[in-house]
Amino acid sequence: MKLLQKFPSYDFILNSIRDTFLRFPFAILSALIGTIIAVYLIQFDRVETAFLQQKILALLILGLPLFIALEIFTERLGWKIINRLYFQSIGVLLLAAYYFTLPEDMFSVEKYGIRFLLLILGLHFLIAFLPFYKGKSYNGFWQYNKSLFLRFLTASLFSAVMFVGLLIALAAADHLFGIDVKEERYFQLWVIIVGIFHPLVFLGGFPKDFDELQNIIDFPKGLKVFTQYILLPLVVLYFVILIIYEGKIIFTWDWPSGWVANLVLWYSVVGILSMLLLYPLRLGDKYKWLNIFSNWFFRALVPLLIMLFISIFKRTSEYGITESRYLVIAMAIGLSIAVLYFIFSKIKDMRIIPIILCFIAFLASFGPWGAFAVSGVLLLFQKRVRSPASILF
Repeated sequence: MKLLQKFPSYDFILNSIRDTFLRFPFAILSALIGTIIAVYLIQFDRVETAFLQQKILALLILGLPLFIALEIFTERLGWKIINRLYFQSIGVLLLAAYYFTLPEDMFSVEKYGIRFLLLILGLHFLIAFLPFYKGKSYNGFWQYNKSLFLRFLTASLFSAVMFVGLLIALAAADHLFGIDVKEERYFQLWVIIVGIFHPLVFLGGFPKDFDELQNIIDFPKGLKVFTQYILLPLVVLYFVILIIYEGKIIFTWDWPSGWVANLVLWYSVVGILSMLLLYPLRLGDKYKWLNIFSNWFFRALVPLLIMLFISIFKRTSEYGITESRYLVIAMAIGLSIAVLYFIFSKIKDMRIIPIILCFIAFLASFGPWGAFAVSGVLLLFQKRVRSPASILF
């Protein structure tokens, strides 16, 4: 009986859903309406032809992280519920403005798809640091993101179990009872679970008391084992490989191929992720070696950054700057800023990582400095320079 009492009642579940909706009404409505549109498109096989519904669906997908960001920002400021709801209207206006920048078929032009992905990434990075954008809540920032990460894994696990269970039930109804279950039902089931069930579970456990997170001292043992004994050894291994390769370049004077830039970037991302995951342990006397490792890790990135920029220069001088190469350059600049900060700053504030990534994603999306404007102008200039007619004009 005691074991059964630990499981939540239906009233508790319903109250949790109600509280989640009251806290994130615009985000939940975005997920709900977006799911209905997606199910409609699948039902009538109009996924590739219904351009209006596609654009609205894209706006609602963006609306989910956007409204979450606006809500937690106003919560952090201590605003009343009614004022927070009014502030959400800014998100509606931003989505409306974005809608009018889209062509009839937004996915027919590659740049609109890339811009859509950049905006989604930027909004997720914004959520990662927004409640702790100021002050010295370093531990609170880490505990907050740890909670989001674990909550996302929990929601994903629950969603996967729910999907597999209902999938087997539909398949059983089809094969055992002769009920005609169309193939699109399985896709619609997946959309409903990902679009409604997953956000509800995730937002249901979203951190509320941001100040209290600063006082929590909790480091999951599994995360510590994974980072110390799996992630860090891989970081060291790939660092040795890249350093040996850089020595080969210097010895043979054969400059790096194009894929090296991506390898250096991914190595840097994994290494910095390791530093982020182990950040609370660095505060204790037992793990002083982590501070030493962290300091030398960022210093060791300097020669790799030099190789990275040489690789980028070689590619862009030969083939020009495309949107993808622009993003690689932006990531390289952002990585350089982070490396210089962690080498020379005494604070070592890990919040700078999501802040840099957020600014890169947003700045690359729009404006004359964005990926699409810069790459378009430079490619046009290079074509004119390489054209024989450009000599006459």
